[in-house]
Amino acid sequence: MPETRHRAFTATRKGDAAKNTFEASLSSEYQYLRGYGYEVLSHESSAVDLSRSKDGLPLLLQHDPGRPVGMVENIRIESKKLRARLRFFTTEAGAEAATMVAEGLRTLSIGYVVDDAQQTGTRDNMPVFTVSRWTPFECSLVSIPADPSVGIGRSSSLNSNHTMTTATEATEISALQTRAREAERANDINAIAAMIPGGPELAQRAISAGDSVEAFSRAMIRHLSTKPVATADIRSNSAPAADRYSLRNLILASVDPAKYGHLCGYEREQSSEIERRFSMRAEGSFIPASVLRRDLATGLNGGSSVIEDTMRGDMLLRVLRPQARVIQAGARVLSGLSGNLRIPRQTAGAEASWQTEQGEAPETNVELDDLELSPRRLTAYIDVSKQQLIQSSVEIEAMLRDDLTKAADQLIDFAAINGSGIGHQPLGIRNTPGVGLVVGGANGAAFNWGHVVDLESRVAETDVAMNRPGYLTNAATRAWLRKTQRGPDMDFILEGKVQDEPLNSWPLLVSNNVPKNLSKGTSNGICSSLIFSGDWSELLIAQFGELDVIVDPYTFASTATVRITINQFVDIAVRQPKAFAIMEDGLTTA
Repeated sequence: MPETRHRAFTATRKGDAAKNTFEASLSSEYQYLRGYGYEVLSHESSAVDLSRSKDGLPLLLQHDPGRPVGMVENIRIESKKLRARLRFFTTEAGAEAATMVAEGLRTLSIGYVVDDAQQTGTRDNMPVFTVSRWTPFECSLVSIPADPSVGIGRSSSLNSNHTMTTATEATEISALQTRAREAERANDINAIAAMIPGGPELAQRAISAGDSVEAFSRAMIRHLSTKPVATADIRSNSAPAADRYSLRNLILASVDPAKYGHLCGYEREQSSEIERRFSMRAEGSFIPASVLRRDLATGLNGGSSVIEDTMRGDMLLRVLRPQARVIQAGARVLSGLSGNLRIPRQTAGAEASWQTEQGEAPETNVELDDLELSPRRLTAYIDVSKQQLIQSSVEIEAMLRDDLTKAADQLIDFAAINGSGIGHQPLGIRNTPGVGLVVGGANGAAFNWGHVVDLESRVAETDVAMNRPGYLTNAATRAWLRKTQRGPDMDFILEGKVQDEPLNSWPLLVSNNVPKNLSKGTSNGICSSLIFSGDWSELLIAQFGELDVIVDPYTFASTATVRITINQFVDIAVRQPKAFAIMEDGLTTA
């Protein structure tokens, strides 16, 4: 039997009072939230089946068929609403109900059956279904309305966000629920596929085959193991579009909209496009990733300043920051994300064994868990003088882009190495459980050639493929390795002939985000860290949306300084801890 549904409306005191008649709006195209999504009743003449309404419908109390109080007559469609005249019986129950309406209880609820519906959109990440064929069969006097958009004189305590659900709706197995689940499955699969080269085609196959979201996620992980992850960006990812973008103009327009607002139409358009794409509202203005990631060296020697005697753009002094190295080492960046990313990973594999011709293979299980990355807000700021901003120099534009990029990258680099995982911090390599560990001694030990070999062995013995191997350390450790021989009468561990020389044939990168002030036993604040990975792409950096830039010309107005704050949502995780090994108690002094 089709499910009976109800919607509320408000009656109005019109008609013949002596005959206890009232005019009412029975229903509208208000979006009503149910357990599976939003429902909209179409009020096209072809959508409402009034065949049962020709002789009127019963008017009940609280949808109780045993408590009739009147009739619903002259039912018709007017202005996208279902309207009718309510006539109360002259019985004691009818007179009592008419009195309640006359004294202010104007809310009623229509009972109807859905004959056909289709999903026509989404709202608040939930499907919206339009009921294209439905049949009303009763209405009732009730105390609480579910559709406040119809009638006249509705209660002021209700607003357009008011919703009702019933216990039966939470458990119903209906065609609409099936469609909602299918739509959710398809949407989740398409969201995962949007981040992967060739993903849309794979998604369509999975949707048609009835694959679950979890099964599709695992398939994509296998797919990604042999293919690079594409970097999502908006339409400005071409070089000409990135060249056209002016961060300086955007900042000037925020400082003085009346004077400079006309300069940043293109930049505002890009921010609006990002808001639309990611369904996010910028606190300031979004900046496309391609603008900050493009080649900043272009044109650095070709610009000139408007005020040559007060500033030379090509002689700007940059703030010194630790260099961001984890991305250079090969960390995999997943950009353009718009929601939590869940990545299944295998924690235990099947085991093979030798058996007789008819011997039974032992039962083994493939164990999986989920690695979830969710948005964590990264924030930093730079201060720029107004005098710098009014320059028309290409160098000023390059400086702004470079400083914003380095400020964000430095924080990402630090968190990827040292993140505690506590509060809002991501979990970095050094604090990830399962990472291999080489120990120098109770009070630490001076780095030597044996430690280098041990670090590589910790990774190699776990069968991690050496896809993107390399070392990461700080300047103090590199200097010590340049002064330390592999053994008596042997070469130095690092010869120091080139800046980026390899360590044991693998790349060695230096970042002072790698700590050199650790403690072990009696060695307080002098222990240093050395990190090796057989595959740096097992370090994942998830970027959600784009960079949000907020311009503050007021806090330091007395010094003519503009503070530019950047916000970005990022998360970091080690997908395979066994790909990494660290030594935390290395000494760089004799």
